[in-house]
Amino acid sequence: MKNTLQKFALATASLVLSLAIVDARPAEAVNFNFEGEIDSGALSGERFQGSFSYDESLVSGTGDFFFQEYIPVANLEFDFLGSTFTKANDVYGGPEVAFIGNDLAGLSFNVNNATAGSVQLNFSFVPGFTDISESYFTYAPTNANGGAGSVTFAQQDNVPQPVPEPVTILGAAVALGVAALSKKENVRITNK
Repeated sequence: MKNTLQKFALATASLVLSLAIVDARPAEAVNFNFEGEIDSGALSGERFQGSFSYDESLVSGTGDFFFQEYIPVANLEFDFLGSTFTKANDVYGGPEVAFIGNDLAGLSFNVNNATAGSVQLNFSFVPGFTDISESYFTYAPTNANGGAGSVTFAQQDNVPQPVPEPVTILGAAVALGVAALSKKENVRITNK
């Protein structure tokens, strides 16, 4: 009787979790490319490029001109002066994308004491204040004049890809656990 009650409780929990998955808004990775050219300072004329992605389901649309909404970047790769930087290089715990309403305002990515090519420098991507066209890249080498450059963003044409939700993974784990317990109990019954 006790085992039957435990099985019923596990099956009920598994069913509830499975139904919760139906109402969950699926996470979707949105991918952007960016590129730019430095137009001032010691590195004037140098070009850069990169890409990043973020989970679109996290955007609530509540950001405005005074308090932009920031969403963590899932992946980031930035190529500059022959060196590649990733989100692990960010000094503030990870890069973010800024939004005003549902509109992307730019990338926030800050790296200190980086070596790009033969240059030691600090650099940042700064989101636009009112829209994405105001976004820029700024840098400060340790032994030369710093400067800035423009940056443009382009969403990749691919369709957003679903990102596995934690609830989905938990629901699948519970369902597999219930199935394993049921099979184990059936083996015990047939062996008696």
